Amino acid sequence: RFTPFHFGGTCLKSMPIIRNPKSAYYVSHAVLGLQHRNYLPYASGAGYFLSRSATNCIVRHAHRQPYLPSEDANTGWVYHTYCHGQQVHEQEQQPAETATNVSAAATLVGCQDTREIINSFFPRTTISSRQ
Repeated sequence: RFTPFHFGGTCLKSMPIIRNPKSAYYVSHAVLGLQHRNYLPYASGAGYFLSRSATNCIVRHAHRQPYLPSEDANTGWVYHTYCHGQQVHEQEQQPAETATNVSAAATLVGCQDTREIINSFFPRTTISSRQ
């Protein structure tokens, strides 16, 4: 079954870029200019997911910018800079005996929180964030 979710997990938005040179996560103004105060949205934590289309796009474009010291933030930055909004075609795998693939068009969308995705698949079950 085709799914429109391409990038998600625990999404962090508007997290400040660390400019303290003593931090392991320091990002200089030479890497990300003065105009950037916050990271672009990214999924953080022990795990997040990327569709094949999102992964291919990130791999294709990762070399276009300096690597950021936080892998989570780096992945989100590349995704939102180069991939977000692109039209892609997902190949649905069909059972081997049919030997056919179904192509479905989709648009790569921004970071989606896990609870939003679960709620869309299971509308009668509401998963909310801890307050």
